[in-house]
Amino acid sequence: MKNFLLLCKTVCVLSVMFFLTSYVSQAQNPNTAITIGKKDSLFSKALNEKRDFWVSVPSSFRPDISYKKFPVVVLLDGDDHFFSIVGMVDRFSTNIGNEQCPPMIIVGLLNTDRIRDFNPPFEKDSFAIFLKDELLPYIDKNYPTEPYRMLIGHSIAGLRVVHTAIYYSNLFNSYLAIDPSLGHERNKWYEHARKDIEKFDLGKNRMYIGMGQTMPYKMPQDTASIKKDNTDHSNHMRRIMEFSETMMKKDTASDKKFEWKFHPNESHQSLTQLVTYEGICFLFNWYKMTYLSEILDPETSSQNALKLLKDYYEMISGNLGYKVIPPENSVMIWYLFEYKKQKEKAYAIAEYNLTCHPDNKDAIEWVEKIKKDLNK
Repeated sequence: MKNFLLLCKTVCVLSVMFFLTSYVSQAQNPNTAITIGKKDSLFSKALNEKRDFWVSVPSSFRPDISYKKFPVVVLLDGDDHFFSIVGMVDRFSTNIGNEQCPPMIIVGLLNTDRIRDFNPPFEKDSFAIFLKDELLPYIDKNYPTEPYRMLIGHSIAGLRVVHTAIYYSNLFNSYLAIDPSLGHERNKWYEHARKDIEKFDLGKNRMYIGMGQTMPYKMPQDTASIKKDNTDHSNHMRRIMEFSETMMKKDTASDKKFEWKFHPNESHQSLTQLVTYEGICFLFNWYKMTYLSEILDPETSSQNALKLLKDYYEMISGNLGYKVIPPENSVMIWYLFEYKKQKEKAYAIAEYNLTCHPDNKDAIEWVEKIKKDLNK
């Protein structure tokens, strides 16, 4: 817990510093600005209004990233969470050997009428139509996207996340709901959706929910007592627990698609970064390169090291639903060649690197350099 909190505080501080640095740089000299995203908008016929959003494409501020297309995160309440999520995803997708998730395009949707949009109707759902028929097609048309999508929302926006997962299951691949307001308006949504919740199956999709402590401090704080409480004070937490326990009972496979966690020491507002971190780790728990130490081990043959590397990218390609190749990465090759003195293994991986990036200057040079050294 202490490590989680420290990580989350660090990400928040770095995000604020990143924003302030960008702001100051633009004020002093626009040519030295640090830019992590751009403003964009479209006119929604479904909502009959202009919708603004901020978009961050990893390769726009990370020129070392060799991927050309990226999965997409749609972030509700983008005006509140854009900077911290961009910073977190960047950190967790570019730390070689310890990546928690792929580099992703972040689309932070700004609010106009938050309650209207995120308190889902069961008749004509204009916001869902906006997501499905307007926003997502626009992003796919105008940005370098891959066909993998993630939806993140906090509080009543978390309710919209859960609603979307149940009723529009083909829109997103993974869902992160942070302390979702499933008991909103005295359980109006929950009671209407109860039968559908019982039948709901995530299929190949994944979902993570984090819940904070929202009981008044003089009232019971443990989940067992909260479940027995029948006052309005506990309704928010009881609905989250009911939904989560229903999902857990159905999720009996070894490869869990659903997970949730209660944070008794976190409030409705303070748990956002912590749950985002946990959610990324769970939703992409297959992404981390767990074979790196084995690949670098001198006792692992060149053939086996190469197989481990190829198998890893085949696995994440299957989970993401599109072909993923290794990013051009001379760091591993340099480490094997210069530091580990495993020249044949370095050459095997350099050749594979070149097949993935045949026009990359560094990839070409590494093959030539190692080949020349081996022929001495």
